[in-house]
Amino acid sequence: MVPDDYDVTTDPQMLALFDQARLKRLWFYTNYQQIWFTPEELRTYQMEGRFRWGPPNWRLRDPQEYLDEVNREVECAMLRQKQIVAKIAKWRS
Repeated sequence: MVPDDYDVTTDPQMLALFDQARLKRLWFYTNYQQIWFTPEELRTYQMEGRFRWGPPNWRLRDPQEYLDEVNREVECAMLRQKQIVAKIAKWRS
């Protein structure tokens, strides 16, 4: 739990993470809710008082990993859809 007086927007460790993310073109990822943010998105949310978790809660990752993950999910969904279509066709015949 983050203390009420913790200001993520001025935390030197968080500021360093933002610098590193921008320099290396990485995104913020948290295992807590398996969510991804660009540095700009996370900064905006934090300025609004949301996602104000400290550095231990964030990992910097290549956004291509996120795209690869989504592509795998799409492939699985398409396979499932084909299986359902085949099952319906068999059931109707």
